[in-house]
Amino acid sequence: MGDDILFDLAALPISPWALGFLCAMTFLAGFVDSIAGGGGLISIPAYLLTGLPPHLALGGNKFSACSGTCCAILRFWKHRRILWREALTGMAGAFAGSVAGSSIAFLLPAERLKLVVVCALPVVGAMVFWGGGLRRTREVAEPYRSMWRAAAVSVAIGFAIGMYDGIIGPGTGTFLIIAATRFLRLDLVTASGNAKVINFASNLASVLVFAWHGEIPYPVAIPAALASIAGGYFGVGYCVRFGGGGVRKMMAVVLVLLFCRLAWDVASPLLTK
Repeated sequence: MGDDILFDLAALPISPWALGFLCAMTFLAGFVDSIAGGGGLISIPAYLLTGLPPHLALGGNKFSACSGTCCAILRFWKHRRILWREALTGMAGAFAGSVAGSSIAFLLPAERLKLVVVCALPVVGAMVFWGGGLRRTREVAEPYRSMWRAAAVSVAIGFAIGMYDGIIGPGTGTFLIIAATRFLRLDLVTASGNAKVINFASNLASVLVFAWHGEIPYPVAIPAALASIAGGYFGVGYCVRFGGGGVRKMMAVVLVLLFCRLAWDVASPLLTK
């Protein structure tokens, strides 16, 4: 399967029009994801709508998302909006949490966990946007002076959200930004940059797994990855130019999309009974 998919686009059930649609959607996903996280809410349905089988759709999405994240990281780094101490320790925590979450996913029904998240999202949104969470965020990062305290908080955030990513997944980048502003005392733009670094670790691990099993449709995923890179490039430019205000607006959109997506996941099995 892997060799056929790698070299023969005609072997895939996807038309040039579908590929064009997919590239447009992955551009938008890369743009949104580089600012506020949640790009997978756009790109995963787009991959599935092309007619690709689910395993190939997920593999292609991980490949294009990882590529877009790389571009976003480089641009955030260029603008000096990544705090590497917090980002790297958060990566370690996220990796461990993702492994733990993936293990828990085999033991607990994901539907119940999604229901908990759906019920919690309106509360989180109210706290974030109307309770002062993002309205009072700093314009400049004020990281902890204590290396050990910063490392402990970063690892805890990475582990907790990495576990969520391993169990459910959607909105991981958005939750990382929220946690970084509230608990690491970062401004929204720097929090977005750090979230990209932490997310990259989990995305890269997934890409390696899908590639090992030959489940990445490269003739589709490579053009989509280029579109995602372009989206990430312009998204970081938007983020740096408009600062926290621009991030707040994009996060409001992402949280609404996340709530709708998870609510549908919870409700659809009940509607089909």
